[in-house]
Amino acid sequence: MYLEDFYYEEDSYGYYITGLKNKELKNVIIPEGVYEICKDAFSETDIESVHFSKSVEVIDDSAFWLCKNLKRVTFDENSKLTTVGEYAFCSCQALEGIILPQGVTTIYSYAFMDCEEITEITIPSSVTLMKACIFEECFKLKKITVDMGGIPSSWHKEWNINNVEVVLTRPASEFVDTLPTFSVTPTKSRRTKLKKTVTDIKKERAELLKKFIVRPVDSDLGNGFMIMGLKNKNDSLTELSLPSSVASIYQEAFKGQASLKKLVATQKLTDIQPRAFYGCTSLKEVSIPPKTTVMREAFRGCTSLEKFHIDENIQEGAFIQSGLKEVSFDSKLTTIKALMFYGCDKLEHIKLTEGINYISSNAFASCSNLKSVEFSPNIEYIEEDAFSDCESLTEIELPKNLTWLMERAFYGCKSLESVKINERLTQIKSGTFIGCEKLASVTIPKNILFIENGAFDGNYLKEVIIEIEPGDLAKVPFGFLEGWISDNEDNKVSIKFVEK
Repeated sequence: MYLEDFYYEEDSYGYYITGLKNKELKNVIIPEGVYEICKDAFSETDIESVHFSKSVEVIDDSAFWLCKNLKRVTFDENSKLTTVGEYAFCSCQALEGIILPQGVTTIYSYAFMDCEEITEITIPSSVTLMKACIFEECFKLKKITVDMGGIPSSWHKEWNINNVEVVLTRPASEFVDTLPTFSVTPTKSRRTKLKKTVTDIKKERAELLKKFIVRPVDSDLGNGFMIMGLKNKNDSLTELSLPSSVASIYQEAFKGQASLKKLVATQKLTDIQPRAFYGCTSLKEVSIPPKTTVMREAFRGCTSLEKFHIDENIQEGAFIQSGLKEVSFDSKLTTIKALMFYGCDKLEHIKLTEGINYISSNAFASCSNLKSVEFSPNIEYIEEDAFSDCESLTEIELPKNLTWLMERAFYGCKSLESVKINERLTQIKSGTFIGCEKLASVTIPKNILFIENGAFDGNYLKEVIIEIEPGDLAKVPFGFLEGWISDNEDNKVSIKFVEK
């Protein structure tokens, strides 16, 4: 086994693994020199066994979460392992048993939760801290062997929440209960303390589990849950009202739920992950808290979704091919991200707020019914293809502070009849107005110094008015490259010069 099979980093301690690169691996051996398995490193992979070299000291939070095929976990002799993180082996539903090595000092909450096949486990005498609910929902667990003469008072009172039989392997006379003291934190990884009581979390999870597959998460707003999807894929939802315990909606969690019409979330929701509601064609009403991170394609194909407020937390491509008709923009928003409204063919009018200074590539591309755009005067940059194939757009007045207009910005705008070029723009890129079939006349202000080849290609231009300084020679500027317009036998263009 080589480090090249993993995503990893190196620091002064050694190597730490952040993910599995070789997805074909089934039987994993963690190489010598690796001291930590980072958060989520192997989560949701198809591995069947893992062996830890003696150098591994920390198995971080959710490191092997939902490894459904993981059956065997073993350790080198003289293992240096000290810490097993929260949810480290949670939902490893094929795992039948584990013998933790001597030297482990800390096992965090829910470390082995929902390991349905575990029948027994051995806890070494070195363990001084056991957090709550470590073996919750391990329904086949019949025996916990503890290599001590008693249970330390430093262990959480609900560490054995299901009251599984505990077998002590040493006589009580050998047991000395002392609270642990640490000169340093027991793990190199930063830990977040539980912000809710164990009882609160258990109740909330039990309620959610009636309908959903859930995963515990720890957000800035407190301990909560991520909804992974419906427990029964055949269920149909018309309304999704999320309780305050839901902090996150996982990628593709409700993809294709065609009957879903309404989404309501509390202020605790922090993010909606990629494609979470992709193809929810009946979803019309969405009520989520401000500053919720809406990730790529989260509402793609939601053709009944008609309005939304856009702030800086909405990521690129969030509304591709959705049914948006009415869009408002936050006053603090500065950038319209790439592909934000790509293919929103019900969008007819856009008014951009004054704080917006940047329009990213394909932001409004293929909005086939977009008829008008009110630009913010502060826009300085319009990226390539930003308004390409907006076939209903009839006129454009470029914002006065625009300094960069990139390739194909208005490519294929077949109905575009009028373009007013601002006074700060100095160049027009290749293909900017290509295919604008109704653009018969255009005025080039004197601040335009460069026009690239093909800027107006295929436009059927009949007239170009070039502004010049009084007294200047009436000639096409040197920076206008050959082929900047389609001037040939099939399409003769009249060029006029006007002093200004």
